[in-house]
Parts: sequence; C-alpha cells; structure tokens
Amino acid sequence: MKALIAKNLLGHVNMDVNVSIASCLSEITRIIAPNAAYDDDIMKDIFRQIVGAFKNLIG
Repeated sequence: MKALIAKNLLGHVNMDVNVSIASCLSEITRIIAPNAAYDDDIMKDIFRQIVGAFKNLIG
C-alpha cells in the first residue's frame, strides 16, 4: 500500500501506469471500506488520481 502512493507513481506521465495505479487504489479502498487506508491528504490525492485516470480514458 505504501508503494502505490509514491510520488513517482501518483504523478506518472504514462497513462497506462496511471490507470493501473488508479485501479489498484480503487480496489484497496473498496476492500478496506469504511476504514481509510491513508490519511485525508493522501486520500484526496488518490481520488484525484482515480478521477484523472478514468477521465483521460474517455477522451
């Protein structure tokens, strides 16, 4: 879980990497719900990552 939130992965330039990281983070969030795996600031970055990755898939 710590490796997925590394700055070099959350801000990666390759879209395939972004989608893969977003998918993994989404699954982690789903599995451990309702408990947060990370603190609030990191969760904000994670949700930005997820929304940004899937937004770029659409168009």
